[in-house]
Amino acid sequence: MKVFSLFAFLYLLSGAATAQIQTIDDCRIADHFSRNAVDPYILINNIHLSEPIDGEAEQIIHLGDYTIKWINTEEEEVKIKIGEDLFSLKGQKTLNDTEDTEKGEVDFANNWEQARLYNYNGRELIVISMIYHPCVGRGCGIKFILVYDLRTKTKNFFGCFRGTNAADLYNFGDGKLQYAGNTYHEGFDGPADDMTISYMKTLYEFNENGIFSQNKDRSGNPYFIKNISYLVKKQTTTEANWPYKM
Repeated sequence: MKVFSLFAFLYLLSGAATAQIQTIDDCRIADHFSRNAVDPYILINNIHLSEPIDGEAEQIIHLGDYTIKWINTEEEEVKIKIGEDLFSLKGQKTLNDTEDTEKGEVDFANNWEQARLYNYNGRELIVISMIYHPCVGRGCGIKFILVYDLRTKTKNFFGCFRGTNAADLYNFGDGKLQYAGNTYHEGFDGPADDMTISYMKTLYEFNENGIFSQNKDRSGNPYFIKNISYLVKKQTTTEANWPYKM
């Protein structure tokens, strides 16, 4: 998990008119996510990732009792087959905004990086990290995540740019299975046109239908943690509307 250097933690009370400001140490947010990450039952890394894909290719992933096929077609389309469920990445978009207000185009990915099997309260989910490889420039910072519910065959896609631990699922102590979506922003929009870079995490909660939906407070505002770095001032602050104690 990315460790943020923090000045202060701004905790916006749900539905409240004023905010309570708390000073926290540098590792508090990172520790919060690390402690509440759910351990996968099985984790497999793609040891053949360094081998370029040229044209049509098929990779088989054995994940416990499940067989996954990663298929690259001659038309440069990626298809995934989990059991007997065959589907394409073409036209798929992420649930979260990956950069600013833009949804990620999942079919940018051409290879898998890691596959995980989760067993949470008797519910099995497959999580696949996907990247473009070999990459150049900004394309090297892009990662897409498929969270696949084996019971309903529901497919949830997420994405991040320059994020870490993007494949993690969380239980923050209330028994809910959640995902933290990542959004990246950079621009000259700070005080006196200061260059800013921000990383924002937003919560998505898993339901019985196998769908992750954005978790919001009573006022309908999304839960989030946003780290903002001001490059000229060399300051870092964090704003948050977060339902859990750090």
